[in-house]
Amino acid sequence: MYYDLDETLASWARTLRPGGLAFICSGNMRNPHGRPDEWIIDETVARVNDIAADIVHAEPAFAEHRQTLDDAALMSRHARLREKVFVPVRPLEFYTDAFRDAGFSVLHVFEETIFARVDEWYRC
Repeated sequence: MYYDLDETLASWARTLRPGGLAFICSGNMRNPHGRPDEWIIDETVARVNDIAADIVHAEPAFAEHRQTLDDAALMSRHARLREKVFVPVRPLEFYTDAFRDAGFSVLHVFEETIFARVDEWYRC
């Protein structure tokens, strides 16, 4: 879930003692054993963004905002910012390869599906 994964891993390599271990937990990778109906929050954010843009283009009440959506440079900056906060979902191999490329040994990988209802997202 790090925006600049290569720099993050390089800093970990500099910081960890030789033989040191790191436990990594992420909810932002494509589970190769996941079911087709499983969604990750970051995928949901991207899809909501697409649906909102479709609504602005289709609904007369939002006509004044269409010029913003048609500004390719502005929308590109918006997408880059959104992807900095909600990093695009990547396959597991993207991460395991990045760790190996940074000089780490990947000792164990496991996955677990965490079920959450929408009403659980906003409980205090």
